[in-house]
Amino acid sequence: MPKLHTKKRWLVFLVLVVGIVSVPIFYLNCSGAPASGNFDAASTAQSAPFAYQMQIDTLGYMSCGDLTYQQYDPSTFWSFKAAALRSPTAGISLTPDFIGTVQNESDTQQQQVLQATPLLNYYPDMSIRWANDVVDGGPNGLVYSSNQGGGDYYADANFLGSVTLGQFAQIFTTGTESAWHNSYSNSSSSNIPFSSPPNLTYLSYPGTGGLDSVPNSIRCATSAGTYSGCPSGETAGSAYLTTEFATAQTEQGVSVGGSPSEAYGYGYRFTYGHGHYQTGGPARAVLGVTEYNLASDTQTGSNWTCQNYEVVYPGDLGATITCPNPNGRTTPSSGNALESAVAQMLPGWTVDYAYGCAVPPSSATSGQFCEGTYAMHTSYSSGINYTTPTQYVGSSCSTASNNCPHIVSVCVRN
Repeated sequence: MPKLHTKKRWLVFLVLVVGIVSVPIFYLNCSGAPASGNFDAASTAQSAPFAYQMQIDTLGYMSCGDLTYQQYDPSTFWSFKAAALRSPTAGISLTPDFIGTVQNESDTQQQQVLQATPLLNYYPDMSIRWANDVVDGGPNGLVYSSNQGGGDYYADANFLGSVTLGQFAQIFTTGTESAWHNSYSNSSSSNIPFSSPPNLTYLSYPGTGGLDSVPNSIRCATSAGTYSGCPSGETAGSAYLTTEFATAQTEQGVSVGGSPSEAYGYGYRFTYGHGHYQTGGPARAVLGVTEYNLASDTQTGSNWTCQNYEVVYPGDLGATITCPNPNGRTTPSSGNALESAVAQMLPGWTVDYAYGCAVPPSSATSGQFCEGTYAMHTSYSSGINYTTPTQYVGSSCSTASNNCPHIVSVCVRN
């Protein structure tokens, strides 16, 4: 009898255990997954891994740098452009680490995290920054950021105009967390495409080092190797053209682990050389791109392909040069990503793809050309040595004579 009584007590105990375990399971099956009762968007935004990653696939460089600040069209003439033209392989997306942190939250909660500080105020940024301080947004971190000669050096550009990524939080959630986005719109702003490239423009003035002084210094600083035109005291490869994430209040890049030389994004240096048909003069054309991961300060190994075109002044057409050439081609070849990128980077221009020259829009006046007001000199403008296939064959321009054409280069990431 005592043995049987013991067995009954164990049976009662087992039934109680099963009952206790079964009740919450039954409750969950009937009511769904438990809500995140302790969710705190601000705290998550502060502690989560960095949220964004960016990849551009198109870069442009225009050697024009002698533009006077009084009059020029920044949509026509510029120094650098960058764009993400080939979605779904370029643009901005959420990082895998961030997705892993918020994947169990609802779409609304994920958006709340992206709209909390500090993520709310981040924007995709393009700058030229010193290699040893790609984070600092002050005058020591941005190349040529101070005022000279009465005009600004525009050393920072927001890919989204004047807004920040927090205003577009919805497009990064709702099932698209891993997708690349290169076009953004919300209820409070017009559509802002990442594929409508912003640009950086650096201005220089006669009397502050010469007409080509600032662009020449920039080419020296952003050179991928040696650069023969480096001014005295300046070092080749001391800076990057950067595409990184910055903070709206400070224009500072988002540092990795507090290091001034490591940020979330990419840096670019360029191999500069002579443009079409030139055998001398300044190295104003981009022949190649070297890409760096700024988070690790290492080369990515990405391959880029470039084309360059001489900038031909409309006033010289029919006089010293024929562009477009009658045997040339003014439309991109079908399926040619590089030529298509050239057309998108030079809206309003007439490009001769066969002979490598580009004519600014007819609305541009001489005061807006690459040499600014100096191009108004008839003796200078008509004296540019384009050395096209049909004219000036075998000759080269001269730095001393200052008759070398400016070059626009476009490169795409393969």
